[in-house]
Amino acid sequence: MRVLVTRPGKDGQDLVKILGDLGIDSMLEPLLTIRNLNTNSLNTEGVQAYLSTSANGINALINANPDYNIPLFAVGDATAVTARLGGFKTVHSASGDVSALANLVADILEPSGGSLIHATSSSNTGDLKKKLEKNGFKYRKEIVYETEAAKSLSPEVVAALKAGSIDAILLYSPQTAEILIQLLRKFRLVRPCKNILAVCLSQAIAAKVEAISWEEIRVAKLPTQDALLSCLKSYFDIKNF
Repeated sequence: MRVLVTRPGKDGQDLVKILGDLGIDSMLEPLLTIRNLNTNSLNTEGVQAYLSTSANGINALINANPDYNIPLFAVGDATAVTARLGGFKTVHSASGDVSALANLVADILEPSGGSLIHATSSSNTGDLKKKLEKNGFKYRKEIVYETEAAKSLSPEVVAALKAGSIDAILLYSPQTAEILIQLLRKFRLVRPCKNILAVCLSQAIAAKVEAISWEEIRVAKLPTQDALLSCLKSYFDIKNF
């Protein structure tokens, strides 16, 4: 069994190691480059909490000299772990998606308590803003990092796809899924995907990869890495890899 890992940076490297410990061969092909911005200390006057929808956002927020005493609300458990390891004293995990994060904020905080800073990238869609403002919260988007899409696939990955030696692809974001589809079409690699499993962290990601045909598209039961890996392992147990 060989799996293609599309996560960028240290997250991708850590995932390759986890897969190796599970006895799963993998190839690392980051489809995004993450660049932290040289952001000065954020103005936190009247702010009651930070929000983060990715570990990339946490790392970039740390780079921006945050106030570690301000509570941080993370979209999922992995993001929360990154925040705790980074020094934030009070961290809440929604263990879900953007809707779960907005609900968690509404359950714990009051709009009158102050504004919310969402440390994110310029490519963020704004769904969290809509959900929070609907509940009366004051939302402030702070762009602390930027992403650059890969413009090509490595020769090694192109060769592996052509040879049919990639059995599954792991996808962690809609943006990454979009980039993947574009590059598969660019390199005329759509046909090999009919024999590849696409494993998606959420239904929103699955909706992006449905643009082409796969052997199967599977969505993790929860938007967590553990659930995604369980989804991968259960499939290959059935396939007797």
